[in-house]
Amino acid sequence: SHRLRNPENAPAEWMRPLLEHYVEHPEDKEPRAVRIDARSYGYVEPITLRPLCIACHGKQLDSTVETLLAEHYPEDRATGFEAGDFRGMFWVTMPW
Repeated sequence: SHRLRNPENAPAEWMRPLLEHYVEHPEDKEPRAVRIDARSYGYVEPITLRPLCIACHGKQLDSTVETLLAEHYPEDRATGFEAGDFRGMFWVTMPW
């Protein structure tokens, strides 16, 4: 994601151009496959927030959710979204 909740989920270098593309073009919902190196490919699909996602990623959070997020993810940047917003990418790497 471009706004991480968990820093351990930071995008790998090969994902950064794709992430930037989806941030700049949130209307683009097409998955992408890219060659990472001579031995592997990467595949990504953009994540669009649905109404249910807003409970933990929205602009107004329940106080219990806010407390838990502050406790478990003190550097959380994954809130303030609305349904339909680009949230991040599902991804996988595949050997070739």
